[in-house]
Amino acid sequence: VTAVQTCALPIYLKRHGKDVKKYVRDLEEALIRTLDPLGLEAKRFEGLTGVWLEAPPRKIASIGVHISRWVTTHGYALNVDLDAAPFTEWITACGLEDASFTTIARELAQPVRVDEIRPFARDALAEVFDLSFEELPAEDGHGLYSQPIHGNLATRR
Repeated sequence: VTAVQTCALPIYLKRHGKDVKKYVRDLEEALIRTLDPLGLEAKRFEGLTGVWLEAPPRKIASIGVHISRWVTTHGYALNVDLDAAPFTEWITACGLEDASFTTIARELAQPVRVDEIRPFARDALAEVFDLSFEELPAEDGHGLYSQPIHGNLATRR
C-alpha cells in the first residue's frame, strides 16, 4: 500500500506572481480538480489550509511549502491509500475536534494506487498553473536523476 502521494512542485513565483497566499490557494484548487474525476467533491474551509471533504469534515490533503528567493519547494500530500488512524487518533486536524483524516481509498471503498491518481494530478497542476509537462525517458529507471545518498540511507539499518 502506498502511504501518501507527495508532489514536490518547484515553481518560480516571480513568473506566477509573488503571492504566497495565491500559490497555496492554487495548490488547493489543483487538489480539488484532482479529486473531481473520482467523484469526490473536495473543498476549502475558510481560514484553513488544505483540502477537505464535508459532512463530517475529513481532511484528505495537506499543504506545506517552503519559499526561498521566490522558488518554492515541497507542495502537497494527498492521502491516497494509508492507515489514517494514527493521524486521526493522535492529531487534531487543524485544531478541529470533530475533524478527521481520510484517504481516497477509504472514500471510494476500494484500494487505490498512486499511479491511478497521478494523471489527474498532472492535468490539474498543468491547468491551474498554466504549465506543460514532458514525459521523462524511462530506459534507466524512472527517468529521474540517480540518488546515491538516498540509496545508501535506505540500505542502512
